[in-house]
Amino acid sequence: MLSLFLVLLGAHFIGDYALQSDYLATNKGKSLYVLTAHSAIWTFCIVMTAVFVRGIATPAWVMLLVLFIPHFVIDKMKVRGLYFFSGLTPKSALAVDQLLHYAQILLFIGFTVN
Repeated sequence: MLSLFLVLLGAHFIGDYALQSDYLATNKGKSLYVLTAHSAIWTFCIVMTAVFVRGIATPAWVMLLVLFIPHFVIDKMKVRGLYFFSGLTPKSALAVDQLLHYAQILLFIGFTVN
């Protein structure tokens, strides 16, 4: 399970950083369309990595409820400074954001690996 987590963590970094253009990073706080695109790209990276590395078939409800929707909500709260992101320094907000995404990956593994 640790090896799967590490591989999915790599997919997370690809989806959250490497494939997030400056346009997406700058505008995901201003446009629901851009935030949706970013969240979909990130979800795609996690799901496709799980499929190709482990042959894990991911039910649609897991993709939506464990990956896409939480990623969308977490990033929206971070860029708007809402709830527990309120008053945090940018570095602290990034740390909280990343920890929440790591928790998403662990939940994903819990729901998809027997």
